[in-house]
Amino acid sequence: MLFAYFIYPKLQIINHKTLIAFILFISFSALIGIFWEFYEFFYDIFISSRGFSGVMQYGAADTIADLLMDLSGAFVFSAIFMLSKKYFYSSQE
Repeated sequence: MLFAYFIYPKLQIINHKTLIAFILFISFSALIGIFWEFYEFFYDIFISSRGFSGVMQYGAADTIADLLMDLSGAFVFSAIFMLSKKYFYSSQE
């Protein structure tokens, strides 16, 4: 999507509002995922290391997999939202 916007701006494939919404969806999802990873890390450092229940952080592979799933979910949500918005507005005309 970004490639088409910056490389072919004269085609008008994407308008500015759609691009901003797409970037906001991805950014917000990444931010929530990063906060969750901080929560897991601090839980393991301060709670789990003192003998309380469970380990939440299994290593760097777990962190990367969680963040990858966050971003892939955001891409799917953004695509569905953008397509449904385009379909909804085009059907009202």
